[in-house]
Amino acid sequence: MNPKLALLVVVSTLSLVAASTAGAGSTSAVACTLLSSSQLQSTLGLSQSTVLSSNVPTSALSEDVDTQCGWGVWSGAPPTSPAATFALARAGHAAQIGIETWAPNKGHQRSWVATDFTKLTGKLAHESATFPGLFASAGMPSHTIRVPKLGHAGTGFTTAASGLAKGLTVAIGCWWEKKSYKAICVFDEEAASRPVTADMGTFAKIAVAKFLG
Repeated sequence: MNPKLALLVVVSTLSLVAASTAGAGSTSAVACTLLSSSQLQSTLGLSQSTVLSSNVPTSALSEDVDTQCGWGVWSGAPPTSPAATFALARAGHAAQIGIETWAPNKGHQRSWVATDFTKLTGKLAHESATFPGLFASAGMPSHTIRVPKLGHAGTGFTTAASGLAKGLTVAIGCWWEKKSYKAICVFDEEAASRPVTADMGTFAKIAVAKFLG
């Protein structure tokens, strides 16, 4: 998967503590427009949600537009410490959802269309096959998953989280469209007892349809 998403798997923070004090983050990134609060809450059966991060790590001259968004979703009072945050998540009362998108940057997309889009999608497919083995060798049970096609090529994997996030499971799915040179990854982290892969698929059906068509 994308290195940024893979990093979330290994050192996930479920930043509800910061969100409870700082308020909702910016929603300017395209990725943040792909899921609504009601969709997040109804799918997970939780009562509150907020944007934890919104990022567009590209410049006006970048060949592609890369946008990222992360949400925290929970029920009850916001936790007041990292330990409380992970305890809430392990109990099934909190989750973290993320989306990253890539699209051509009009006027600057020549190398993206010619080579780099193919490199990205090849990397996504390769890493969904190799990352489970790497995580498993580090003591984090993982496996590649067959994601719903949703009208587009796709791949994904699931893994147990580690460290402070032990007891949680992560599912990541990625899809792409060769005609438009666009790609999207959806990340879901919840308690291992919850239907994490199915929930990720539900979010993907909404977000992929909006972004890839």
